[in-house]
Amino acid sequence: MPSVWESFQSSLEAILSRFPAKVPFAVAYSGGADSTALLILAHRYAKQENRCLYAFHIHHGISPDADQWMSHCHSTCDALGVAFGAQKVHVNGTSGGIEADARTKRYRALGGLARAHGVSLILTAHHLDDQCETILLQLFRGTFLAGLTGMDSCVVLPYQAGKTDIYLGRPLLSVTKRDLEDFLSASGIPFVEDASNRDTSYRRNALRHCVMPLIGASFPGFEKHLAGTGRTVASALKLLDMLAAEDLAGCVDENKALDMVVVRCLSDERIENLLRYWLKVNQIRIRSSAWFFELKRQLMSVNHDVKTVLAMDGKVIRKYRDKVKMERQEKREPPQQALDFNWNGEPSIEFRTWYGILTFELGETGFDVDWFRGRIFSLRPYQGSARLVLQGRPSKDLKSLYQEAGISGEDRRFLPSIWWEDEPIFAAGIGQSAKWAGKSGKCVQLVWKRLP
Repeated sequence: MPSVWESFQSSLEAILSRFPAKVPFAVAYSGGADSTALLILAHRYAKQENRCLYAFHIHHGISPDADQWMSHCHSTCDALGVAFGAQKVHVNGTSGGIEADARTKRYRALGGLARAHGVSLILTAHHLDDQCETILLQLFRGTFLAGLTGMDSCVVLPYQAGKTDIYLGRPLLSVTKRDLEDFLSASGIPFVEDASNRDTSYRRNALRHCVMPLIGASFPGFEKHLAGTGRTVASALKLLDMLAAEDLAGCVDENKALDMVVVRCLSDERIENLLRYWLKVNQIRIRSSAWFFELKRQLMSVNHDVKTVLAMDGKVIRKYRDKVKMERQEKREPPQQALDFNWNGEPSIEFRTWYGILTFELGETGFDVDWFRGRIFSLRPYQGSARLVLQGRPSKDLKSLYQEAGISGEDRRFLPSIWWEDEPIFAAGIGQSAKWAGKSGKCVQLVWKRLP
């Protein structure tokens, strides 16, 4: 059976193989037993391999002993010769309770320390017992397969607002809590004890101190078996993701919208697998089974009078008729004022207050260049009652044309039309009027492109 050092070294080297040689790394160091053991192991490895190591401490301010803990961590790092960095955060429970708020702000602070010191990898002291607690918590809450895989050995540092340059490494997932305690006892290095870790009003502590000892009494060594089940589930999930990726490729249109007409042709099991995968690749967290199945019900509805708009995690899911789009949540208001412009042959004109660029493509169809050049046109907000004559089609109001094109009312608010005098000659997303089509072959086509 490998020692704690051998298990740690093997796992750490597997994690570090994903990064450039000699990249600096850090330990998330609270001063508790687990993170102290990790610090000792990481310090030993850094000395052996001549690598740069940091220790990052987050002062949550929850405990009256928080200042003393930070001082202890600083002193321990000074004694070992490990560079120390600390950050204070204010935890008030606004992000889903005290535990969730502390976790969110801890990871954000760790990310800030890492960037300040040029660190790409932060190690945490999660061990085998933590892995089992995580799997059991997810199981008891009700979860999909992803919740039964447990923690990965290396992931992008969470809560970093889309930034993906800092990673979290967990090199102790194969080591038990008891083994870490024995290792730490032999080291003789002191650590701090947080009384809140024994408060069983917290679910994880209740599992740790009440439930898992009972399971272990009847099923010795169950931790390794449970972690092994998590790895098996992870392998099965990869296969399901491969199937979902194939299904997704066949169910999206040229605008990357889900075509629910095609989705409904799949079996119910594949639909659920596809939707879970679609949410995952768009970085949307599934709140609960009930949340997921309500979303599925709304998306699968064939009632076109029911519009689905769900905002979460900085994204918006919009369903219009049978098309479902995932977009970034808009923080800008649609423009309301008209803008006058004229064209003098330039390839494009940027309208920043309209969040778009109007491009002009020369060709054999479109507006007559000589007619279009130099005239004063007006860029105006969407007017559903305005009428446009498209090539080979009767005159129709813009509302009908946008409905036929499957463009939702929300999207129309950001799509301008171009007017000459008192009539529209172009509608973004629809096309341009046939009334002023050129006949000489020297023409210009208008294309509206939205700014990123």
